This record gives sequence, C-alpha cells and structure tokens, in this order.
Amino acid sequence: MSIAEIIGRRISLRKVGVHHVGYCPFCEGVATTFVVSDEKGFFHCFTCEAHGDAVGFVMHSDNLTFPEAVEKVALE
Repeated sequence: MSIAEIIGRRISLRKVGVHHVGYCPFCEGVATTFVVSDEKGFFHCFTCEAHGDAVGFVMHSDNLTFPEAVEKVALE
C-alpha cells in the first residue's frame, strides 16, 4: 500500500501531477499546502513543517507509539 493510500484513508487528497495534495490535519492551514509523494515515500506540510513517512503520519495522527503505528500500517 502506498503512503498516499494510507494518508488518503484519513484525509481527503487529490492528485496533482505526480503528487497528492490536501489540507494538513496537523495545522490550521487554509490552503492545500500538504503534499504526499508516493515516489519518495513522504509527506510534508509547507505551513507547519510537519514531515515524515507513513509510520510517522500514523503515529502523529492516531497518537500511537512507534511499534503500535508499525503494526497498524502493516495491517492496512
């Protein structure tokens, strides 16, 4: 499963070129400054500077520890 699929289950993303964009779930941004790159395997918010991979996103969004997030990503 790609990082865009994992994040797309939690927030609305739309494909723009090779990336997926949407509203950041971690900040109060009013513009679509949240970018997900399947090719590079990371997400980045240009407003609040949140950045990471699929496990980091699940850890932060679901308030999980690293082992819990790894297990959740593996089961998705």
